[in-house]
Amino acid sequence: MQITATNSNPHMKLIAGLYSAVDAMNATSIVSYVAEDVNFHFNNFDARVGQDPVKEEDEAFF
Repeated sequence: MQITATNSNPHMKLIAGLYSAVDAMNATSIVSYVAEDVNFHFNNFDARVGQDPVKEEDEAFF
């Protein structure tokens, strides 16, 4: 992923890291960006609550 925004904000590094983790299909890295009690709902899949279930779902998806 390439960020092309010309303005900078305090969240840019965080967002770039998260998107890079997704592009790399690295579930361990992805969950490092979310809260321990994250509520993640993707498309038609059931919602997952917590980092471990989200990591497991990401690994299965990738």
